Amino acid sequence: MSKSTKGEAKLIRRVDRLWEDEERRRPGPKPALDTDQIVERAVGIADRRGLPAVTMNRVAHELGFTTMALYRHLNGKAELLDRMLEEAVGRPPEVDPDRGWRANLETWARANLAIFQRHPWAFHAAVTPTVFGPNRLAWLEAALSALSDTGMPPAEMMATVSLVDDLVRGAAQVLLILDANPQFNECLARAMVRAEQEGGYPTLARLGTRFLEDDSGDYFEFGLQRVLDSLEASLADPRPTSR
Repeated sequence: MSKSTKGEAKLIRRVDRLWEDEERRRPGPKPALDTDQIVERAVGIADRRGLPAVTMNRVAHELGFTTMALYRHLNGKAELLDRMLEEAVGRPPEVDPDRGWRANLETWARANLAIFQRHPWAFHAAVTPTVFGPNRLAWLEAALSALSDTGMPPAEMMATVSLVDDLVRGAAQVLLILDANPQFNECLARAMVRAEQEGGYPTLARLGTRFLEDDSGDYFEFGLQRVLDSLEASLADPRPTSR
């Protein structure tokens, strides 16, 4: 079996295991340790200390079991990470057809951002090689469902969901940067002062640092509304896509 074939088989197995209820399929009494306990403890470690702190050994130690005990439930760190993301994202908000596509997509985007606010490590975990389980796929289903009555072609629906998701992830990245750099505004303000002294940055000099002192703006909401405004306008006046 080639390396690529082995990798594909392993990936398929990860997908299948994520969609199966391992504990329910096992006969006999409930074990002292189950997958849910492992995942819950791993999520707690990641919330407190960040994703690099999550190891099979640390999770086992906090639960009071040997590391080998965890391998009776999970095949390794990759599978643990798959299940941690499933736990972190949870189920998406319900789509209400009576509210219209825009309101449903707004709710979806805000709830999506809230995941990264509750679990900052999920931003990094989501860009590692993970697989889609029931919860993560349910988020995609909800977003597409919100757009299902707009008359958009399937490819445009997927592109729209991707656009809104990119906005969410961009906002999440900014939150991570600000959290890791409490003096971000002060550093930027000082750089702008130096830029004004040096010249060559006329727009920044004209803008000044006033916008850094005004925290009333919600850049995520501003971006979300502009994206949805544009989408609403395109639905009202559809034009052929240029190729």
